[in-house]
Amino acid sequence: ENKMSVPSSPLPTPPPVSISASARLTIPDEHKQIVTEGCYMKYFTGNGLGPLQDRFFWLSTDSHHVCWSKLQADRILGDYSSARLVNIENSVSQVVQQRGDFAGKGRHRYCFTLITNSVVMAVVAYTNSHHQAWVQGLGKFLEEMQRKNMPQGSVVRPLSSPSGAKQPWTENAFQRPSHQRLFQVA
Repeated sequence: ENKMSVPSSPLPTPPPVSISASARLTIPDEHKQIVTEGCYMKYFTGNGLGPLQDRFFWLSTDSHHVCWSKLQADRILGDYSSARLVNIENSVSQVVQQRGDFAGKGRHRYCFTLITNSVVMAVVAYTNSHHQAWVQGLGKFLEEMQRKNMPQGSVVRPLSSPSGAKQPWTENAFQRPSHQRLFQVA
C-alpha cells in the first residue's frame, strides 16, 4: 500500500488541544455531515510531485484527527491512517501549482491543503459543496478550537503570510516556517 509521504523535516508541533463536548459541535450544520461522515477526494502523492490517488477522508471530531483510507468500508474495519489536524488552507503549494498537469481553474479548481501534525496533503474535492464543507467547516472548527484555548477576553484574528502573499508556503512546499501561524492573540 502506498502510504502518505511525511515531510523530510517534521512540521512544528502545536500545543495539544483539549476537546470538550461543545467543541465537537462547532462545524456548521451545513458542512457537518460531509466532513464527519466523509467523502471521496483525491490527493497528490509524493509531497505534491506524485500522481493523484482516490481516498476516503473524514474528520474524527472526538480526536481532532483527519482520517483517510482507500475505501469507505476500511473506516469500519479500522484499516485507515490518521493525523491530528493543525490547519487547513484554501490553496495548494507552489510545487503542486507548478506541475505540468495542474489545472487550477479546471479539474483541480477544488484544491485545498490539509495540514496535520505529521503530513501535509494537497487534496482535490470532487464538488464545490465538498470543497466548501472541508475548507469552511474545518476552518470554523479550528477557529473555535483556538478560541477555546485562549485566555478569556482574547481576540483571534486571521494572519496573512509574512510576505502578504496568498500562498504562504516556502520553496520546500510542505514545510511551513515556524513563524507562520494561522491566528494571533490580540
